[in-house]
Amino acid sequence: MLFRHVSDHCEIGNTHKCECYKVLGMAWIEVVPDEKWSDDAALESLYGRVVDKNHGRVDYIMSIHSLNPRALAAHDGLYRSAMAGTANLRKAERELIALVVSLENECHY
Repeated sequence: MLFRHVSDHCEIGNTHKCECYKVLGMAWIEVVPDEKWSDDAALESLYGRVVDKNHGRVDYIMSIHSLNPRALAAHDGLYRSAMAGTANLRKAERELIALVVSLENECHY
């Protein structure tokens, strides 16, 4: 969503927790609809990796890359690398960290 701060009483740096924002609207990025991914060989090859198998669709956070399959593959690779378990943190621990960060940022992903 796009926001604009509408108050002068907040301290700089603390505005992310302020309730003085006015919602201006939702940003929109053109995407290739899920049912059209089979029309593009690069997208079709990535579909199985990025589809949310529980809901049978590609989440918007991934589909925004559908106009650039190389960017989609890079995003997916980065995500998988960041979330894979290592000697220091298991995958479950990384998922918990991601959950806490998402909650703090008020992000449903």
